[in-house]
Amino acid sequence: MASMDVMAQAGAERLWQDGNVNTLPYFTTSSTIPSIIQSLGLLNSQWRSILNPVLGIPILSGVQLTNIPLVTGVNVINTTLQRQQQGWFITDIDAAISLYRSAPFNSLTLNLTASAPATVSLWVY
Repeated sequence: MASMDVMAQAGAERLWQDGNVNTLPYFTTSSTIPSIIQSLGLLNSQWRSILNPVLGIPILSGVQLTNIPLVTGVNVINTTLQRQQQGWFITDIDAAISLYRSAPFNSLTLNLTASAPATVSLWVY
């Protein structure tokens, strides 16, 4: 790979190995400005290729809804996601109740049915 050759010329330090070898440039006082600029460009694209798949995981781009009071029966909760929901889970609850989704996911609200009154905190993603 050409990019690995360039990285090797600039000097590279192994960051970690997990199936693929990922490297970061290692600069010395003898590094030239063009080699530093080229290595930083490679570093930027390398971090992007590593982080974008992680940042694209839907559960990581959710919102915490705290202290939501629930009544027995259907509860309509504004999610503030501004996109189609993909899931939810309870992060805190103050009563032993059954709680389940009672309508399809949409971009504005989450419809939950509770078997008894409770206060919950939810992670919605």
